[in-house]
Amino acid sequence: VITHVSTFPYNNNDNIFFDNNDGLWVLASNGIYVVKVEEMLNNEVQDYRLLTLANGLTSMPILSEYSAIDDDGNLYIVLDYSHNKTARAAANIRVKMKNLRTGSTTEITFGGNAKVERATVEKRKMQYLYDNGGMLVFMDNETYDQIEIPADRLKWEQNFMKASDEVEVTSFEGEVLGVALPVNVPFKVIETEPAVRGDTAQGATKFAKIETGFEIKVPLFIEEGETVIVNTVDGTYGGRA
Repeated sequence: VITHVSTFPYNNNDNIFFDNNDGLWVLASNGIYVVKVEEMLNNEVQDYRLLTLANGLTSMPILSEYSAIDDDGNLYIVLDYSHNKTARAAANIRVKMKNLRTGSTTEITFGGNAKVERATVEKRKMQYLYDNGGMLVFMDNETYDQIEIPADRLKWEQNFMKASDEVEVTSFEGEVLGVALPVNVPFKVIETEPAVRGDTAQGATKFAKIETGFEIKVPLFIEEGETVIVNTVDGTYGGRA
C-alpha cells in the first residue's frame, strides 16, 4: 500500500529509520525529522521535531551518498537519481554522478538490471587550515598529521569552507580524493542590500555575500549579520539558521 502523506513537510527526504519507541526518523536535506510512526502511516501528522545544526545536530546528513567504481577504474559519487518507467518501456534509472578524481559531473542512464561495483570510500575528519599557494592544507585533529589537496580539485567546495572548519576528507585505498561537505551549512551574511520597506513581491530576491565571499540569492528580508543556511550542493539559500 502506498500512502501519500500530505500532512508532513517534504524537503528532499532521502531515508527513513524506525526506532524502538514508535518513532520515525526521516533523513532530509535540511536536517532530521522525528515523527510518530502511526501519525505518518495514517497521514495525520500533528507534531514533529526537526533536528538541525541550530538545535544540537553535530553535522548535517549528506544525501544520496553512494560511491561506485566503473570498468575503467573511475570513482564516482551519486549526487541525484530518478526512476523512469513507462507502460511500454523497461524501467531505467537516470543517475547524476561526480567523478571523485576530476570533479566533473555526468549523467548516465542504467537499465533496470544493470549492476555497478560499489566502492568503499573512507572518510576522516580533519580541520581545514589554509590555502598554501594552490594547495589546501588539512590537519588530522587526533594525530596532527597534515595533508595537501590541490585547490583546483576543490574549486566548488572552497565556496563553503572557512579556516578552522572541520570537514571529512575522503580517500580510496590510501588515495586522497577530496572533501565531503554537509548538505546544509550555516553562514553569516557579510554584505547585502538593505530590504526595501513595503516591497512584498512574492519570490523577490537579492544577492548576499557570505563569509567565504560566495554570493547567493536570498529573500528581501534577510539583512547583514544574519546567519543563513546554504545548500552546498547547488549553492542555494535554505532558510534562516
